[in-house]
Amino acid sequence: MAKQPTNFLEIPCHSFSDRVLNGKAKETEPLFRALIRAQAIARGAAVVARMQNANTAQGDYFKSEDGEGVEAPVSGYSMEALMGLVAVACETLDNEIDDLAGWAEKNVAPEPAAVAPIKRGPAAKVAA
Repeated sequence: MAKQPTNFLEIPCHSFSDRVLNGKAKETEPLFRALIRAQAIARGAAVVARMQNANTAQGDYFKSEDGEGVEAPVSGYSMEALMGLVAVACETLDNEIDDLAGWAEKNVAPEPAAVAPIKRGPAAKVAA
């Protein structure tokens, strides 16, 4: 039995319904897991990028002529740390997709059909 969420932060937030995830396509389960992680990373990266833009705007735009202004809500160090986290998450996802491509070649893609060798030379012209 699946663990029941104890609070709203533990509720899965992805685009696939239970019907799809528990459907007949069990052999594609690693692909769905990767897509769910990719969606979570993309959502998080988008939030960090919007934070970076808003943080820069608030820190730069709201300065008065005497140099005083509204301090950016998130420190530069914290934003650098968040951007580093986004970079590592994206690199990890990229590596996972490379691994999945290899997995798909072995487990999902049909074996190539045997192809008859191409006939060359004078005998091929007669047969044609």
